[in-house]
This record gives sequence, structure tokens and C-alpha cells, in this order.
Amino acid sequence: MSDPVRFRGAGGVRLEGRVFGSGDVGVVLGHMRPGDQSQWFGFAALLADRGYAVLTYDRRGVCPGGDLGCSDGNAER
Repeated sequence: MSDPVRFRGAGGVRLEGRVFGSGDVGVVLGHMRPGDQSQWFGFAALLADRGYAVLTYDRRGVCPGGDLGCSDGNAER
């Protein structure tokens, strides 16, 4: 289970992601190119089950849409 989040990156660019779990220790998972944050969902769920708070997000300009959202900006940066 995860919850959608929005936050501002460098230069004020809006990024969208998801938070899995909760805990005193947080892990941030950034995806590779090509792809989107869903590449990390299985591992994020595993970490959440082990007591970590996990953030996945789509980097600038990545817009899979739907439940995955869309991050603003230019993907080339």
C-alpha cells in the first residue's frame, strides 16, 4: 500500500511520487532511464514490510500518468 505525494525539486519543479510504509528510517528510490518509479514498487513494498519509510518518485519530465502521476520539467536535466 502506498500514498501519492507531491514535492518541489531544485528550481521549484513539481515532482510526484509515492510513499510506502512508515518508520524512523527513510529510503529514497530513484528510477533509471528509461522507466518510471514503478520499477521500484516491489522493492519499496519489501522495505516497507521491514519497517522502513520509502519514497519512490518520477524524475523531471517523466509522466507515466494515472496513479503514477506526472513530474514536471525537462527530462534532459
